[in-house]
Amino acid sequence: MLFLMALYEFYSVPVSAQVENFGPDFVEGASSFVVNPASAFIGASGYSFAFSHLEWFMGTRLETISGVYSLDNSGFGLLFQYFTSGDIPLTKELPGGEYDETDYGTFSLQQFRGAFGYSRSLKFSSFSLKAGAGVSLLFARVLDYSSIGGVLSAGAILKRGDFKGFLSICRTGAFSSFSGEMKFIWPVLHLGALYSSPVLADTRFHGKAGTFLSLSTDFYDPVYSLKGSASVFYIWNDLIGVSLGYSQYLLSGGITNGLKVGLSLTAGRYFLSYQMLPSSISGYVFHLLSVQVDF
Repeated sequence: MLFLMALYEFYSVPVSAQVENFGPDFVEGASSFVVNPASAFIGASGYSFAFSHLEWFMGTRLETISGVYSLDNSGFGLLFQYFTSGDIPLTKELPGGEYDETDYGTFSLQQFRGAFGYSRSLKFSSFSLKAGAGVSLLFARVLDYSSIGGVLSAGAILKRGDFKGFLSICRTGAFSSFSGEMKFIWPVLHLGALYSSPVLADTRFHGKAGTFLSLSTDFYDPVYSLKGSASVFYIWNDLIGVSLGYSQYLLSGGITNGLKVGLSLTAGRYFLSYQMLPSSISGYVFHLLSVQVDF
């Protein structure tokens, strides 16, 4: 049961990882559409495509392909995801909390997700705002049980000068063949703020530096799920970026507490990002690799 809870937290990592630390400058477009439907509009007419691979241990991984088509002041996004837990050994708990080492085989938890979103841009005298909404269809299977459901999400991105603010919220409902009834999973909320400014002007190290702060929680047990994160970043010549941050469940434990590091490379329309994210399980970390191409 504890491992299944860890898997649930792992599946939420793509959202928290990319909201907290997706590249040093929160690249908008197909990559960030994964976590915020407002990113379906990228600021000009054109296309944006992205692929990401998130891996933990025992074969647990998440693959994501996303695309965005942007018009003059609005945009549409599509997303496909595949999650697998890898092969999980079947065990039997004995009195006293020990486990039977007999080989009972393995099982795998798998989930498929398809999503569609729409975003629109609004401009005001002192700031700009992008607002969007999305709907997802989910299908999951473990052993002989399956579930099907959906996710409704909404998001916004506010920009004023060198400041960006982010908000995303989603609500999930699913029908399971195990329980035979529809259940709604509590909403999940993410808030973030980014500030950057030019540094080392007129030197070979000119670029921009800044900080990113975020807070996330769900409304089932806000005390347990309240999580904060802080990062600092530096981008040299709009080309190479590095970031360093720390994530912590503020009032409880969690498997993603700890130090995180990010590297990014921007070359024209290509963006490559690598994230090493914390894991409280000794000897293991999360690896998130993302590629985005804009046209």
